[in-house]
Amino acid sequence: MTSKEKNDQYSRLIKTFKTSIDRRIEKIAKKYHLEPFQKKELKQNVAVKIWMNIEKVAKSDSIKSYIYTIVKHACLDIINLVKKDTERRKKDIKKFTSELNPKQQVLISEDFDNPNKEEDSMLVLKSILSSVLDEETCDLILQVKIHKKRYKDISQKYKKSEGALRKQVSIGLEKVRNFVKNNQLNL
Repeated sequence: MTSKEKNDQYSRLIKTFKTSIDRRIEKIAKKYHLEPFQKKELKQNVAVKIWMNIEKVAKSDSIKSYIYTIVKHACLDIINLVKKDTERRKKDIKKFTSELNPKQQVLISEDFDNPNKEEDSMLVLKSILSSVLDEETCDLILQVKIHKKRYKDISQKYKKSEGALRKQVSIGLEKVRNFVKNNQLNL
């Protein structure tokens, strides 16, 4: 088959089955939740596969079935690529996190499906506070800011004046802000 004949046959085939191909691509893209760029890539892959197999497609008794098969296989190719990419990213993340110390691991671990999200958030907060502040200031900030205790009530426990406790909390919070800012943490 000459190049011109191949082009003519391809043009006729695409012109005849364009809406059918587009509908099948839309249907499969919707079924497999493909992104718009993946759908565009799918259309290109289908066009290339039809072009490369134009002789088989043209001779096929059931052109629609053949085109559907090409569309389906092209879609599965994209899904497999996405799956491999996702697995590779998971491995990279696992490798990266295994190289971190325990405090850093707590900072980056966010399990959004976890029903104990509040507990996890508290662990992250305590981890940040303890990595920046001394134990007394860390506890003081938790008492005042999280547990909503009044300075008057906790001044007896720490045997310090309310003013001294306010200043200690203020300085501690400033250190935490600088730590978060310098380490580019998004909390």
